[in-house]
Amino acid sequence: NQISLGVLYRSLNQCGYRKIRKSNFEIFIDVGSIGPDYIPGHAHSDTFNFIVYHQSKPVLVDIGISTYEKNPRRNLERSTSSHNTVMINDIEQSEVWGGFRVARRAKISSLEESETKIKATHDGYQKINCSHQRTFFFDKNPIQIFDEIKGSEKGKAFFHFHSSVAIQLKGNKAYGDFGSIEFVGADQIEIQIYQLATGFNQTVDAKRAVVSFNKQLRTKLLLL
Repeated sequence: NQISLGVLYRSLNQCGYRKIRKSNFEIFIDVGSIGPDYIPGHAHSDTFNFIVYHQSKPVLVDIGISTYEKNPRRNLERSTSSHNTVMINDIEQSEVWGGFRVARRAKISSLEESETKIKATHDGYQKINCSHQRTFFFDKNPIQIFDEIKGSEKGKAFFHFHSSVAIQLKGNKAYGDFGSIEFVGADQIEIQIYQLATGFNQTVDAKRAVVSFNKQLRTKLLLL
């Protein structure tokens, strides 16, 4: 654990997660390769996924698990687009299929971190000669997330809001009671309805932002 500038930074190396806590927010970040290697059947295509709590209330969330049946819903919940990360050229980071199957897996190829920044790259898109690099800056408000695609393809970044969060889109900013999220470098921003899992075979409607961009996207999360 490290404490600096009012930020608590906790590294959970064995599972690949990081936890950052400040006076008014908590953020959990996945910068580990999917696994465990010996039994990846429960793994999701979710490298660089993150969730955010503001004043102990969920803002950006994982959509959760509502079924273990081998069906389209199970495949959706394991997919890249169901997590707060980037998908390139509509291709999965890791190949998840068959309910509990995983083929080619994204692995972390570089990782740099301190108590105020995490910068990581994964190789899940080497099959199309691309890579995704994501950097989190959390020493100041707004929190900043910088996504960079190295290669010629375009990307989509997904941001899943909790069902309790009301979102309004104005220009390149999404507003809510928590504050705002600004998407600098976005080509297009769509607010869509998705189904948030609340239990087995139980879901509720919630909103997500789907942000299309070319090469680079800087996301600024301002928490009130």
